[in-house]
Amino acid sequence: MVLNLATNHKKEIHVGDKAAPMPAGPIVYREDGRIDWNNMWDSFCVLALGGGPSHRAKMLQAPNNPDTSSKTYQFAVAEIRRGIWEVAELTAVPAEPGWLQIGCQSTGQARWLAEAIVEENV
Repeated sequence: MVLNLATNHKKEIHVGDKAAPMPAGPIVYREDGRIDWNNMWDSFCVLALGGGPSHRAKMLQAPNNPDTSSKTYQFAVAEIRRGIWEVAELTAVPAEPGWLQIGCQSTGQARWLAEAIVEENV
């Protein structure tokens, strides 16, 4: 099962605000200086699906016409892919510019992930 965020995120889905957006949490780093995605969530993050506030006040959108050849864009994509792998052990690959496609192990997992993305506004 593949969750294509470009397709799912573009749908107009409106979720009522439950609370103010979640404030940024502390970033945990590895000894090599990279973000330690797998070891930084438990201390502060309650997903909106679990009753916590959304991560962002408004839905995060892909930029219009991103420069996919820029080092900044490529770094961001690589870091997001690494974070998804470290936290969920799911493979994410670039889809259309500004979007990732995430391979899920089941339809239920893809559905849960899509719902969590909408609830979190990410």
